[in-house]
Amino acid sequence: MFVRKKKNRSGTTSIVVVDKHGGKFKELHTVGIARDESEIDILCLQGRRWINRYLGIQEIDFDGPEDKK
Repeated sequence: MFVRKKKNRSGTTSIVVVDKHGGKFKELHTVGIARDESEIDILCLQGRRWINRYLGIQEIDFDGPEDKK
């Protein structure tokens, strides 16, 4: 499962979560549509977070809240 950037004819970029199984690609979730690179990066991060929630992967914070300053 991975995040794919898909160019549209209108000049925008669609961000979708894709799974490849049996040699075929299946779009599982459309995260959103963006025009500039900063929006694309934000949507890609949201797509990775969606994959983690979908698969049930939990993130563990080893550094603690005091080191995030």
